[in-house]
Amino acid sequence: MEPSIPRRSIFTRCRHSRARLSFFGLDTISVVLFCIVLALHLRSVNAVKLQGGSALALAGKGCVVLAMDQRVGTSGQLLLGGDGGGEENDAEGGTSGSQRVLKVNGRLLLGMVGYDSMARAFFDLLQAELYLRSMRLQHHALGETSTAISPKALSLLVSHLLYFKFRGSGTAPIIAGLDQDGTSVLCTQDSLGAYSFQADFVALGSSAKSLLGACEALYRPNLEGEALMELACRCLRAGLERDCVSGYGIVVYLVTKQGVARTRLQGRMD
Repeated sequence: MEPSIPRRSIFTRCRHSRARLSFFGLDTISVVLFCIVLALHLRSVNAVKLQGGSALALAGKGCVVLAMDQRVGTSGQLLLGGDGGGEENDAEGGTSGSQRVLKVNGRLLLGMVGYDSMARAFFDLLQAELYLRSMRLQHHALGETSTAISPKALSLLVSHLLYFKFRGSGTAPIIAGLDQDGTSVLCTQDSLGAYSFQADFVALGSSAKSLLGACEALYRPNLEGEALMELACRCLRAGLERDCVSGYGIVVYLVTKQGVARTRLQGRMD
């Protein structure tokens, strides 16, 4: 049998530990309260802002623009920047390099800000759900045109998946697309799936406040495609200059009735 520890030695250790805490000007209750407050603070940390990355979407006349930076990192640590060694994929359901952008169809884009691995896992789950949806619609003979999901339906599906299957994943989506009648639809959500639709512009990520301020000062309604792209680049660059965890190039997507056009621009690389 192992010898039992004398009760006196346990009490002695407790007195010594309290004496060491009192030497630093602390007592046991203060240390316990500090640990509780620290734990609550860590739970309330916004993982999207901690990871970095920013996204912006603007609505124009028969078009929408989605602009995102290309930085993938953890707080101040850079993991991927610029091209990130990835290849672009223009096919429907394809993602683009280090950018967390999913081309759902020719009129709809989904971007993710936050943990890169969780964003890719969410894309895989969403693609499977969209495939099952199209198979069900074809099985019920609703026609081929009915299989294309609308922006509002995609927003509700993404919200459902985030809340029930990816709750607390540290990722947040931004959705930009056109309805069948050409109406612009912009939507942002938090990591729990709470969504917000806007008619003019939306922003997401670590520099969201700076982006919204720039858009409020520069945005004009009913802009054409090229003018809307230039405005999105100006606003995103202004926001990235005030954010140290975003940058390393900009990718801009222009969505029109004819399809999706992509443009890469140089940005802050530090």
